[in-house]
Amino acid sequence: EKIDADPSTTRTFSVNYAFAEGELALGDWVGLAARGYAGNHHQTSDGRSAAVTGFEGRLRLGRADGTRITAGASAMDVLGAQGFLHLDVEAVRRLPIRAGVVVTNLPVDADLGVQLEGQLGWRVNDLLTLHVLTGWNARTINHYGFTGGGGLTLDW
Repeated sequence: EKIDADPSTTRTFSVNYAFAEGELALGDWVGLAARGYAGNHHQTSDGRSAAVTGFEGRLRLGRADGTRITAGASAMDVLGAQGFLHLDVEAVRRLPIRAGVVVTNLPVDADLGVQLEGQLGWRVNDLLTLHVLTGWNARTINHYGFTGGGGLTLDW
């Protein structure tokens, strides 16, 4: 299904999910991570909802608690897939910073688009970090715009 399949119809999606992940450190400077997703997907135009599952794999170059580059890919059934490259800067202990680029067909599993993003966090303590994300998305010349969001990370 293409984005422009029926321009008179507006579709709204809601995706709620949680994830669990683990990382295998291959040394101080290299790590491999895997993440599993589970949740639900609700498309309000027809009132249906469905289970969503997915998987992500990542390669980290740089210290896990320092400045690093992370490359990875993920896929969620029904919704699509993405590949990404992130630069994380941990120069200030309580303010993690991320900049990245994402190539994706989420959430419509159709045309590819690109997202440029920036994220700023506040590390409340060693367990809890709050995040604010902003970015710019472009799928086609007619489908682009700004994005924003927030998040919460628990590390232990």
